[in-house]
Amino acid sequence: MRLFQEEGLMMEDGLELLMGERIGDVLNECRSRKKAHYEDEHRMMAAVDDENRELLERILEDVLEWGYEDCRTAYCAGMEDGIRIARKVLSV
Repeated sequence: MRLFQEEGLMMEDGLELLMGERIGDVLNECRSRKKAHYEDEHRMMAAVDDENRELLERILEDVLEWGYEDCRTAYCAGMEDGIRIARKVLSV
């Protein structure tokens, strides 16, 4: 498996895919928040004219990608912390 380095971490591709799936699963579990967001999004997009809609969609895609990267980074840091704590507990 190919390895990549990001902010000092080395992860296998399979782990990267597993983390992405887990983050998606956790976010999808909150159905009420997702439904409210979906309704708000449609209401706001209906108020935007066609000329500005494409620009708004590109901005939103960029914001979503940054949000995903933030979630992924936080998840990786949490995993690292958990591994560090487990090593300390098990080495006592």
